Amino acid sequence: MFPKKERSSAKKGDIMIELQLGKTTAYKNSQPLLLSGPPMMVNNSVYVPIRFVSESLGASVFWKSDIHVVVIETPQLTAITELPVLNDRGNPAVLEHSGNMILKWSFQDESPYQRYRGYKGLTDTLIFSNFDTIKVMDRDGNIQNEWPFKHKDIPAKINAIINKGLKESGSESTQSFHVTKDNKTLEKVDQKTGKALWTYRLPVSEEKMGYSFLDFTVYLDPYGTVYISTQGGTLHALDSADGSLKFKLVFNHRIFSSTEVLPLSATEVVALNDNAIMFFEIKE
Repeated sequence: MFPKKERSSAKKGDIMIELQLGKTTAYKNSQPLLLSGPPMMVNNSVYVPIRFVSESLGASVFWKSDIHVVVIETPQLTAITELPVLNDRGNPAVLEHSGNMILKWSFQDESPYQRYRGYKGLTDTLIFSNFDTIKVMDRDGNIQNEWPFKHKDIPAKINAIINKGLKESGSESTQSFHVTKDNKTLEKVDQKTGKALWTYRLPVSEEKMGYSFLDFTVYLDPYGTVYISTQGGTLHALDSADGSLKFKLVFNHRIFSSTEVLPLSATEVVALNDNAIMFFEIKE
């Protein structure tokens, strides 16, 4: 490989990268890669190609031309699960999480033009409505009953739940949360002082795709999670206390879309995106 005194190296997990001063060949796990420019030493400090090092270790690098700054985004979540649900490009949705979530079941309507709404029903049931039908399911995703929308035989109690929109409400008002800065950040603000307690910024990777946050999708559940969706349908789930990312449900639709949630408990949440329903379990 390289003489030790001329070598710079870095390791993360099972990834090892090595570079040599003045050389445009680098090694990632012993595999040679060509660099756009060689590492160099200036005033006893070694300078290395930032994009190669960052991306080799799992980060993303972007140039923000408006402020002349290089942005390096490191993944906050370690597990990526491809889901059996497709976006409008025909690509699978992806769940990014910390290894503590599983998809218990999912359902996607054959028609791409349907849009489901979800409600917590009676006796551990879930109610889903779209433009045409009302479905009652158990928590295992089995359909217990189904009617055409506004059918005269729909039980009055189910109609009442749908008509009143009785989803589980948040434990506190979402007035503490504000979408700011061209819909690119979500802030939690102290209502007494007006001071920002934390700020979560839309990842540059999503911003570069033309996405931004939808302020009307902010939803705070009773279990300490605040949710917000982009107009591409990607759902960001944050810890309401400190703004850290708990999980992200990535859709990246081409046409306008948003994802909403139906929290059932601290360890169960249903996500609804257009014609798709997904039931997730979270391990504590």
